[in-house]
Amino acid sequence: MSVKRDNENNQYWIDYGIDLKARKIMVDDDIEDFIVGFAIRAIHKMEEASNDPIDIYINSNGGSVYDGLALYDTMRQSKSLIRTHAVGKIMSMALIVYLGGDHRFASSNATFMNHTGYADCYGKLYEREIDLKEQQRLEDVCNSILEERTGVNKTWWEAEAKYEDKFYDPNEAKKLGVVTHGYE
Repeated sequence: MSVKRDNENNQYWIDYGIDLKARKIMVDDDIEDFIVGFAIRAIHKMEEASNDPIDIYINSNGGSVYDGLALYDTMRQSKSLIRTHAVGKIMSMALIVYLGGDHRFASSNATFMNHTGYADCYGKLYEREIDLKEQQRLEDVCNSILEERTGVNKTWWEAEAKYEDKFYDPNEAKKLGVVTHGYE
């Protein structure tokens, strides 16, 4: 799909879940390069217009750690206040993206999920060892973000999700420091 980057028509952006005028971004698919690329470009475009707050609504199963970290870093470096809104599911890498918000809200029926990373390791033993080492590094980065943004020690996060997916309703997420500004 070809995307014209210089298209100023707001309707064009709305078709991709972004309303430049209202300063709203909807991340309602897997966290992957296409969705993240649009969201990052939108944040930069909105910052060019003003430093007013940007609202990011998230309903996602998660996805690529690399792409999610790119969006998280962009959100944290933004000059604008970023407000994230949990609507539906905030799972896996979507949880890390959600934590990029300066103010974090949740709908009353949102569901949060955290788990350890997955590693697809193929090839010779030394290649699999390299892949596993990288997977451990990424898991450490994500657990460090969980600690920094929630105030809960990363060893707790590591132990909490070591063997199974962990689900949290908005009340539990608020107690853990994931949700910071209540419900919508």
